[in-house]
Amino acid sequence: MKIEDIKRESREVADKIDNLRAVESEDAAVIEQRDSDLGELMARAEELEAAAEKAAKVAEARQKLDAIVNRCSALDAPVTREVREVAKPRPIHYGGRLRSFRDEETAYRCGQFIAGYVLGDTSAREWCERNDVYTRAMGGNNDGSGADTTKGAAFVDDILSATLIRNVEEKNEIYTEMQRQPMTSDTLIVPKRTAGFTGAWLAENAEISTSDATAGQVTLVANKYGVGVRVSNELLADSVINLSEMVVQEFTTAYTAALTEAVTNGDGSASFGSITGILDSTGGILAAGSAGCLHTTDVGNNLPTEVTVDDITALLAKSNRYALDNARWIVSPYVFHQVFQRLDLAQGVSSLQTDMGPTFMGYPVTLSTAMPGSSAGAGEVIALFGDFSRAGIFGLRRDFAIVASTDRYVEYDQTALFATIRATAVWHDLGTASTAGPVVGLKLGAAS
Repeated sequence: MKIEDIKRESREVADKIDNLRAVESEDAAVIEQRDSDLGELMARAEELEAAAEKAAKVAEARQKLDAIVNRCSALDAPVTREVREVAKPRPIHYGGRLRSFRDEETAYRCGQFIAGYVLGDTSAREWCERNDVYTRAMGGNNDGSGADTTKGAAFVDDILSATLIRNVEEKNEIYTEMQRQPMTSDTLIVPKRTAGFTGAWLAENAEISTSDATAGQVTLVANKYGVGVRVSNELLADSVINLSEMVVQEFTTAYTAALTEAVTNGDGSASFGSITGILDSTGGILAAGSAGCLHTTDVGNNLPTEVTVDDITALLAKSNRYALDNARWIVSPYVFHQVFQRLDLAQGVSSLQTDMGPTFMGYPVTLSTAMPGSSAGAGEVIALFGDFSRAGIFGLRRDFAIVASTDRYVEYDQTALFATIRATAVWHDLGTASTAGPVVGLKLGAAS
Protein backbone atom coordinates (compact mmCIF):
# COMPACT_ATOMS: atom_id res chain seq x y z
CA MET A 1 0.00 0.00 0.00
CA LYS A 2 1.44 3.35 -0.99
CA ILE A 3 2.15 5.98 1.62
CA GLU A 4 -0.10 8.52 -0.11
CA ASP A 5 -3.02 6.05 0.03
CA ILE A 6 -2.33 5.40 3.73
CA LYS A 7 -2.38 9.13 4.47
CA ARG A 8 -5.57 9.74 2.49
CA GLU A 9 -7.50 6.83 4.03
CA SER A 10 -6.24 7.73 7.52
CA ARG A 11 -7.76 11.19 7.16
CA GLU A 12 -11.07 9.68 5.95
CA VAL A 13 -11.24 7.22 8.87
CA ALA A 14 -10.40 9.98 11.37
CA ASP A 15 -13.21 12.18 9.97
CA LYS A 16 -15.73 9.30 10.15
CA ILE A 17 -14.77 8.59 13.77
CA ASP A 18 -15.29 12.24 14.69
CA ASN A 19 -18.69 12.25 12.97
CA LEU A 20 -19.84 9.06 14.71
CA ARG A 21 -18.72 10.30 18.12
CA ALA A 22 -20.99 13.30 17.67
CA VAL A 23 -24.08 11.12 17.14
CA GLU A 24 -26.54 11.16 20.11
CA SER A 25 -29.97 9.56 20.16
CA GLU A 26 -32.58 8.06 22.48
CA ASP A 27 -33.07 5.29 19.94
CA ALA A 28 -31.19 2.17 21.09
CA ALA A 29 -30.88 0.87 17.53
CA VAL A 30 -29.10 4.06 16.40
CA ILE A 31 -26.66 3.87 19.27
CA GLU A 32 -25.96 0.20 18.55
CA GLN A 33 -25.27 0.96 14.90
CA ARG A 34 -22.96 3.83 15.91
CA ASP A 35 -20.94 1.61 18.22
CA SER A 36 -20.67 -1.10 15.52
CA ASP A 37 -19.42 1.42 12.95
CA LEU A 38 -16.90 2.81 15.45
CA GLY A 39 -15.55 -0.71 16.05
CA GLU A 40 -15.00 -1.27 12.36
CA LEU A 41 -13.29 2.11 12.01
CA MET A 42 -10.97 1.40 14.98
CA ALA A 43 -10.01 -1.94 13.47
CA ARG A 44 -9.25 -0.24 10.17
CA ALA A 45 -7.22 2.40 12.02
CA GLU A 46 -5.02 -0.34 13.50
CA GLU A 47 -4.50 -1.84 10.04
CA LEU A 48 -3.50 1.58 8.67
CA GLU A 49 -1.10 2.04 11.59
CA ALA A 50 0.58 -1.30 10.84
CA ALA A 51 0.79 -0.42 7.15
CA ALA A 52 2.35 2.94 7.99
CA GLU A 53 4.95 1.31 10.27
CA LYS A 54 5.84 -1.18 7.55
CA ALA A 55 6.18 1.60 4.99
CA ALA A 56 8.44 3.52 7.37
CA LYS A 57 10.70 0.47 7.82
CA VAL A 58 10.86 -0.02 4.06
CA ALA A 59 11.87 3.62 3.59
CA GLU A 60 14.53 3.32 6.31
CA ALA A 61 15.92 0.15 4.73
CA ARG A 62 16.06 1.90 1.40
CA GLN A 63 18.07 4.74 2.90
CA LYS A 64 20.54 2.27 4.43
CA LEU A 65 20.93 0.45 1.12
CA ASP A 66 21.53 3.76 -0.66
CA ALA A 67 24.30 4.50 1.85
CA ILE A 68 25.89 1.11 1.18
CA VAL A 69 25.77 1.73 -2.56
CA ASN A 70 27.43 5.10 -2.11
CA ARG A 71 30.26 3.62 -0.03
CA CYS A 72 30.84 0.82 -2.54
CA SER A 73 30.84 3.31 -5.39
CA ALA A 74 33.60 5.21 -3.64
CA LEU A 75 35.64 2.01 -3.36
CA ASP A 76 35.17 1.34 -7.08
CA ALA A 77 36.66 4.68 -7.99
CA PRO A 78 39.97 4.31 -9.85
CA VAL A 79 43.02 4.49 -7.58
CA THR A 80 46.10 6.18 -8.89
CA ARG A 81 49.19 4.07 -8.25
CA GLU A 82 52.74 4.91 -9.03
CA VAL A 83 53.97 2.63 -11.78
CA ARG A 84 57.66 1.93 -11.48
CA GLU A 85 59.40 1.31 -14.72
CA VAL A 86 61.58 -1.77 -14.50
CA ALA A 87 64.20 -2.32 -17.10
CA LYS A 88 63.55 -5.46 -19.06
CA PRO A 89 66.59 -7.66 -19.57
CA ARG A 90 67.54 -8.09 -23.16
CA PRO A 91 67.26 -11.65 -24.49
CA ILE A 92 70.37 -13.62 -23.56
CA HIS A 93 72.06 -15.69 -26.24
CA TYR A 94 74.48 -18.33 -25.06
CA GLY A 95 76.19 -20.68 -27.47
CA GLY A 96 77.27 -23.29 -24.92
CA ARG A 97 75.29 -26.13 -23.38
CA LEU A 98 73.74 -25.39 -19.98
CA ARG A 99 74.18 -28.20 -17.47
CA SER A 100 72.89 -26.64 -14.27
CA PHE A 101 70.27 -24.12 -15.43
CA ARG A 102 67.10 -24.53 -17.43
CA ASP A 103 67.43 -21.33 -19.45
CA GLU A 104 69.97 -18.63 -20.31
CA GLU A 105 68.07 -15.84 -18.54
CA THR A 106 68.21 -17.59 -15.16
CA ALA A 107 71.90 -18.42 -15.58
CA TYR A 108 72.66 -14.82 -16.55
CA ARG A 109 70.67 -13.45 -13.60
CA CYS A 110 72.48 -15.70 -11.11
CA GLY A 111 75.85 -14.85 -12.66
CA GLN A 112 75.15 -11.14 -12.35
CA PHE A 113 74.10 -11.68 -8.75
CA ILE A 114 77.36 -13.46 -7.89
CA ALA A 115 79.44 -10.87 -9.72
CA GLY A 116 77.59 -7.93 -8.15
CA TYR A 117 76.81 -8.95 -4.57
CA VAL A 118 79.56 -11.50 -3.90
CA LEU A 119 82.49 -10.28 -5.96
CA GLY A 120 81.62 -6.58 -5.70
CA ASP A 121 81.45 -5.75 -9.40
CA THR A 122 79.82 -2.30 -9.55
CA SER A 123 78.24 -2.61 -13.01
CA ALA A 124 76.83 -6.06 -12.21
CA ARG A 125 75.34 -4.78 -8.96
CA GLU A 126 73.74 -1.85 -10.77
CA TRP A 127 72.24 -4.31 -13.25
CA CYS A 128 70.81 -6.32 -10.34
CA GLU A 129 69.23 -3.22 -8.81
CA ARG A 130 67.70 -2.16 -12.13
CA ASN A 131 66.22 -5.64 -12.64
CA ASP A 132 64.96 -6.28 -9.09
CA VAL A 133 67.63 -8.84 -8.23
CA TYR A 134 68.30 -8.53 -4.52
CA THR A 135 69.81 -10.60 -1.73
CA ARG A 136 67.75 -11.62 1.28
CA ALA A 137 70.71 -11.66 3.66
CA MET A 138 74.04 -9.97 3.32
CA GLY A 139 76.88 -10.02 5.79
CA GLY A 140 79.49 -7.35 6.30
CA ASN A 141 83.23 -7.52 5.96
CA ASN A 142 85.34 -9.79 8.10
CA ASP A 143 86.38 -7.15 10.62
CA GLY A 144 82.99 -7.10 12.32
CA SER A 145 82.17 -3.51 11.37
CA GLY A 146 79.33 -4.49 9.06
CA ALA A 147 80.59 -2.20 6.31
CA ASP A 148 80.28 -3.22 2.68
CA THR A 149 83.29 -4.81 1.09
CA THR A 150 84.26 -5.98 -2.34
CA LYS A 151 85.62 -9.14 -0.77
CA GLY A 152 82.13 -10.60 -0.77
CA ALA A 153 79.77 -11.73 1.94
CA ALA A 154 77.38 -14.55 2.78
CA PHE A 155 74.11 -14.50 0.85
CA VAL A 156 71.03 -16.51 0.07
CA ASP A 157 69.35 -15.53 -3.18
CA ASP A 158 65.94 -16.99 -3.97
CA ILE A 159 66.58 -18.07 -7.57
CA LEU A 160 70.20 -19.11 -7.10
CA SER A 161 69.40 -20.99 -3.90
CA ALA A 162 66.49 -22.77 -5.62
CA THR A 163 68.78 -23.71 -8.51
CA LEU A 164 71.43 -25.07 -6.15
CA ILE A 165 68.89 -27.13 -4.19
CA ARG A 166 67.25 -28.41 -7.40
CA ASN A 167 70.61 -29.60 -8.71
CA VAL A 168 71.36 -31.28 -5.39
CA GLU A 169 68.04 -33.12 -5.54
CA GLU A 170 68.37 -34.11 -9.20
CA LYS A 171 71.93 -35.38 -8.81
CA ASN A 172 71.37 -37.19 -5.53
CA GLU A 173 71.34 -40.96 -5.33
CA ILE A 174 69.67 -41.82 -2.05
CA TYR A 175 68.83 -39.13 0.48
CA THR A 176 65.96 -37.38 -1.31
CA GLU A 177 64.09 -40.67 -1.21
CA MET A 178 63.96 -40.04 2.54
CA GLN A 179 61.23 -37.98 4.19
CA ARG A 180 61.98 -34.25 3.81
CA GLN A 181 61.75 -32.21 7.02
CA PRO A 182 62.47 -28.44 7.07
CA MET A 183 64.33 -27.46 10.23
CA THR A 184 63.51 -24.17 11.97
CA SER A 185 66.34 -24.64 14.46
CA ASP A 186 69.65 -26.51 14.65
CA THR A 187 67.94 -29.25 16.68
CA LEU A 188 64.51 -30.55 15.76
CA ILE A 189 62.50 -33.31 17.48
CA VAL A 190 60.08 -35.12 15.15
CA PRO A 191 57.35 -37.31 16.70
CA LYS A 192 57.18 -40.90 15.49
CA ARG A 193 54.25 -43.30 15.86
CA THR A 194 55.44 -46.67 17.16
CA ALA A 195 52.15 -48.48 17.86
CA GLY A 196 48.43 -47.78 17.56
CA PHE A 197 45.20 -48.93 19.17
CA THR A 198 44.33 -52.63 19.23
CA GLY A 199 40.99 -54.43 19.34
CA ALA A 200 39.61 -57.96 19.56
CA TRP A 201 36.54 -60.02 18.63
CA LEU A 202 34.25 -60.37 21.64
CA ALA A 203 31.87 -62.98 23.00
CA GLU A 204 28.39 -61.97 24.17
CA ASN A 205 28.53 -59.72 27.28
CA ALA A 206 32.35 -59.79 27.26
CA GLU A 207 34.35 -56.81 28.47
CA ILE A 208 36.03 -54.57 25.87
CA SER A 209 39.67 -54.10 26.80
CA THR A 210 41.33 -50.71 26.26
CA SER A 211 44.65 -49.92 24.61
CA ASP A 212 46.88 -46.89 24.16
CA ALA A 213 48.76 -45.60 21.14
CA THR A 214 52.50 -45.19 21.71
CA ALA A 215 54.90 -42.74 20.12
CA GLY A 216 58.61 -42.10 20.06
CA GLN A 217 60.70 -39.29 18.69
CA VAL A 218 63.46 -38.72 16.15
CA THR A 219 66.07 -36.06 16.93
CA LEU A 220 67.61 -34.14 14.02
CA VAL A 221 70.79 -32.13 14.67
CA ALA A 222 71.92 -30.02 11.72
CA ASN A 223 75.60 -30.09 10.77
CA LYS A 224 77.47 -27.70 8.51
CA TYR A 225 79.14 -28.81 5.31
CA GLY A 226 81.46 -26.46 3.43
CA VAL A 227 83.27 -26.49 0.11
CA GLY A 228 85.79 -24.04 -1.32
CA VAL A 229 86.61 -23.30 -4.96
CA ARG A 230 89.47 -21.32 -6.46
CA VAL A 231 88.39 -19.50 -9.60
CA SER A 232 90.61 -17.82 -12.14
CA ASN A 233 89.88 -14.11 -12.40
CA GLU A 234 89.94 -14.52 -16.18
CA LEU A 235 86.87 -16.74 -15.89
CA LEU A 236 85.14 -14.19 -13.69
CA ALA A 237 85.76 -11.50 -16.30
CA ASP A 238 84.85 -13.74 -19.21
CA SER A 239 81.15 -14.66 -18.87
CA VAL A 240 78.66 -14.41 -16.02
CA ILE A 241 76.85 -17.47 -17.38
CA ASN A 242 80.05 -19.53 -17.23
CA LEU A 243 80.55 -18.22 -13.69
CA SER A 244 77.09 -19.24 -12.49
CA GLU A 245 77.38 -22.63 -14.22
CA MET A 246 80.70 -23.29 -12.52
CA VAL A 247 79.48 -22.23 -9.07
CA VAL A 248 76.32 -24.34 -9.18
CA GLN A 249 77.99 -27.39 -10.71
CA GLU A 250 80.98 -27.47 -8.37
CA PHE A 251 79.07 -26.82 -5.16
CA THR A 252 76.19 -29.22 -5.84
CA THR A 253 78.50 -32.00 -7.06
CA ALA A 254 80.64 -31.80 -3.93
CA TYR A 255 77.70 -31.64 -1.53
CA THR A 256 75.74 -34.39 -3.27
CA ALA A 257 78.69 -36.77 -3.20
CA ALA A 258 79.41 -36.07 0.48
CA LEU A 259 75.81 -36.44 1.67
CA THR A 260 75.18 -39.56 -0.43
CA GLU A 261 78.26 -41.20 1.05
CA ALA A 262 77.23 -40.17 4.58
CA VAL A 263 73.65 -41.49 4.44
CA THR A 264 74.94 -44.74 2.89
CA ASN A 265 78.22 -45.57 4.60
CA GLY A 266 78.58 -42.99 7.39
CA ASP A 267 79.70 -44.23 10.80
CA GLY A 268 78.29 -41.34 12.86
CA SER A 269 81.64 -39.59 13.21
CA ALA A 270 82.43 -35.96 12.41
CA SER A 271 83.96 -37.12 9.11
CA PHE A 272 80.43 -37.90 7.93
CA GLY A 273 78.68 -34.94 9.58
CA SER A 274 77.67 -37.17 12.53
CA ILE A 275 75.40 -39.11 10.12
CA THR A 276 75.07 -42.88 10.51
CA GLY A 277 74.61 -44.54 7.13
CA ILE A 278 72.09 -47.21 6.30
CA LEU A 279 74.88 -49.75 5.64
CA ASP A 280 76.72 -49.11 8.91
CA SER A 281 77.45 -52.27 10.84
CA THR A 282 76.58 -50.84 14.26
CA GLY A 283 73.76 -48.37 13.64
CA GLY A 284 72.49 -49.35 10.20
CA ILE A 285 70.78 -52.28 8.59
CA LEU A 286 73.78 -54.56 9.23
CA ALA A 287 73.45 -54.10 13.00
CA ALA A 288 72.26 -57.07 15.04
CA GLY A 289 69.15 -55.15 16.00
CA SER A 290 68.07 -54.97 12.33
CA ALA A 291 68.71 -58.58 11.34
CA GLY A 292 65.02 -59.05 10.53
CA CYS A 293 65.47 -56.75 7.51
CA LEU A 294 68.08 -58.92 5.82
CA HIS A 295 67.95 -61.87 3.47
CA THR A 296 71.32 -63.65 3.23
CA THR A 297 72.27 -65.62 0.15
CA ASP A 298 73.28 -69.26 0.47
CA VAL A 299 76.79 -70.17 1.56
CA GLY A 300 79.01 -70.07 -1.49
CA ASN A 301 76.99 -67.36 -3.20
CA ASN A 302 79.25 -64.62 -1.90
CA LEU A 303 79.57 -62.61 -5.12
CA PRO A 304 77.01 -60.45 -6.95
CA THR A 305 77.35 -62.67 -10.01
CA GLU A 306 76.16 -65.62 -7.92
CA VAL A 307 72.87 -64.10 -6.72
CA THR A 308 69.88 -66.17 -7.88
CA VAL A 309 66.21 -65.47 -8.61
CA ASP A 310 65.34 -67.29 -5.38
CA ASP A 311 67.39 -64.71 -3.44
CA ILE A 312 65.45 -61.86 -5.05
CA THR A 313 62.03 -63.38 -4.41
CA ALA A 314 62.97 -64.24 -0.83
CA LEU A 315 64.02 -60.62 -0.25
CA LEU A 316 60.74 -59.31 -1.70
CA ALA A 317 58.84 -61.76 0.47
CA LYS A 318 60.33 -60.12 3.57
CA SER A 319 58.95 -56.70 2.57
CA ASN A 320 56.01 -55.29 4.46
CA ARG A 321 52.79 -54.55 2.58
CA TYR A 322 52.76 -50.89 3.64
CA ALA A 323 56.19 -50.34 2.04
CA LEU A 324 55.32 -51.63 -1.42
CA ASP A 325 53.23 -48.71 -2.71
CA ASN A 326 56.24 -46.37 -2.74
CA ALA A 327 58.99 -48.99 -2.97
CA ARG A 328 62.12 -48.84 -5.08
CA TRP A 329 65.51 -50.53 -5.40
CA ILE A 330 68.83 -48.85 -4.58
CA VAL A 331 71.92 -50.59 -5.99
CA SER A 332 75.23 -49.72 -7.59
CA PRO A 333 75.48 -49.66 -11.40
CA TYR A 334 77.59 -52.82 -11.21
CA VAL A 335 74.95 -54.75 -9.26
CA PHE A 336 72.20 -53.50 -11.55
CA HIS A 337 73.96 -54.88 -14.61
CA GLN A 338 75.51 -58.02 -13.11
CA VAL A 339 72.52 -59.07 -11.01
CA PHE A 340 69.28 -57.47 -12.14
CA GLN A 341 69.89 -57.33 -15.88
CA ARG A 342 71.55 -60.75 -15.84
CA LEU A 343 68.48 -62.30 -14.21
CA ASP A 344 66.09 -60.36 -16.48
CA LEU A 345 67.90 -61.25 -19.68
CA ALA A 346 67.94 -64.90 -18.67
CA GLN A 347 64.14 -64.69 -18.71
CA GLY A 348 64.03 -62.62 -21.93
CA VAL A 349 63.01 -59.42 -20.11
CA SER A 350 64.54 -55.93 -20.42
CA SER A 351 65.09 -53.87 -17.27
CA LEU A 352 65.17 -50.61 -19.24
CA GLN A 353 61.63 -49.44 -19.97
CA THR A 354 61.02 -46.57 -22.39
CA ASP A 355 60.72 -43.22 -20.55
CA MET A 356 60.78 -45.02 -17.18
CA GLY A 357 64.49 -45.47 -16.49
CA PRO A 358 65.88 -48.66 -14.97
CA THR A 359 63.36 -51.01 -13.34
CA PHE A 360 63.45 -54.50 -11.87
CA MET A 361 60.58 -56.79 -10.87
CA GLY A 362 58.18 -53.93 -11.63
CA TYR A 363 59.85 -51.42 -9.26
CA PRO A 364 62.04 -48.41 -10.17
CA VAL A 365 65.78 -48.62 -9.56
CA THR A 366 67.99 -45.84 -8.18
CA LEU A 367 71.67 -46.24 -9.10
CA SER A 368 74.18 -45.14 -6.47
CA THR A 369 77.96 -45.38 -6.62
CA ALA A 370 77.98 -45.32 -2.80
CA MET A 371 76.51 -48.84 -2.76
CA PRO A 372 78.88 -51.86 -2.95
CA GLY A 373 79.96 -52.64 -6.51
CA SER A 374 82.43 -54.98 -8.18
CA SER A 375 84.49 -55.44 -5.02
CA ALA A 376 81.48 -56.56 -2.94
CA GLY A 377 81.95 -59.78 -1.04
CA ALA A 378 80.66 -61.91 1.81
CA GLY A 379 78.76 -60.06 4.52
CA GLU A 380 77.99 -56.93 2.46
CA VAL A 381 74.52 -55.65 1.57
CA ILE A 382 74.47 -55.11 -2.19
CA ALA A 383 70.81 -54.18 -2.71
CA LEU A 384 68.23 -52.22 -0.71
CA PHE A 385 64.48 -52.36 -1.37
CA GLY A 386 61.48 -50.63 0.19
CA ASP A 387 59.95 -47.28 1.06
CA PHE A 388 62.86 -45.11 2.17
CA SER A 389 60.59 -42.21 3.17
CA ARG A 390 59.29 -44.39 6.03
CA ALA A 391 62.77 -45.38 7.17
CA GLY A 392 64.68 -42.11 7.22
CA ILE A 393 64.36 -38.33 7.55
CA PHE A 394 66.44 -35.70 5.75
CA GLY A 395 66.46 -32.31 7.48
CA LEU A 396 67.53 -29.06 5.83
CA ARG A 397 68.33 -26.22 8.23
CA ARG A 398 69.54 -23.61 5.79
CA ASP A 399 69.97 -23.25 2.06
CA PHE A 400 73.35 -22.53 0.50
CA ALA A 401 75.31 -19.48 1.63
CA ILE A 402 78.36 -18.24 -0.26
CA VAL A 403 81.39 -16.17 0.76
CA ALA A 404 84.03 -14.79 -1.61
CA SER A 405 87.57 -13.61 -0.99
CA THR A 406 89.63 -11.76 -3.58
CA ASP A 407 92.83 -11.45 -1.55
CA ARG A 408 93.49 -14.98 -0.26
CA TYR A 409 95.00 -16.16 -3.56
CA VAL A 410 95.91 -12.76 -4.95
CA GLU A 411 99.39 -13.97 -6.00
CA TYR A 412 97.70 -16.52 -8.29
CA ASP A 413 95.22 -13.96 -9.68
CA GLN A 414 92.42 -16.13 -8.34
CA THR A 415 89.28 -15.58 -6.27
CA ALA A 416 88.17 -18.03 -3.56
CA LEU A 417 84.50 -18.95 -3.26
CA PHE A 418 83.26 -20.81 -0.18
CA ALA A 419 79.78 -22.32 0.17
CA THR A 420 78.12 -23.81 3.26
CA ILE A 421 74.88 -25.61 3.98
CA ARG A 422 73.43 -27.01 7.21
CA ALA A 423 71.58 -30.32 7.03
CA THR A 424 71.40 -33.81 8.51
CA ALA A 425 69.85 -37.23 7.93
CA VAL A 426 68.66 -39.97 10.30
CA TRP A 427 67.60 -43.56 9.60
CA HIS A 428 65.03 -44.12 12.33
CA ASP A 429 63.23 -47.35 11.33
CA LEU A 430 65.35 -50.26 10.14
CA GLY A 431 63.28 -53.03 11.67
CA THR A 432 64.21 -55.26 14.58
CA ALA A 433 66.22 -58.41 15.11
CA SER A 434 63.22 -60.52 14.04
CA THR A 435 60.93 -58.18 12.07
CA ALA A 436 61.53 -56.33 8.81
CA GLY A 437 61.04 -52.58 8.61
CA PRO A 438 60.07 -50.46 5.61
CA VAL A 439 63.44 -51.24 3.95
CA VAL A 440 65.00 -54.68 3.46
CA GLY A 441 68.47 -55.62 2.22
CA LEU A 442 70.12 -58.41 0.25
CA LYS A 443 73.25 -59.62 2.06
CA LEU A 444 75.89 -61.79 0.44
CA GLY A 445 76.48 -65.10 2.24
CA ALA A 446 79.76 -66.56 3.37
CA ALA A 447 82.23 -68.10 0.96
CA SER A 448 82.22 -71.88 0.72
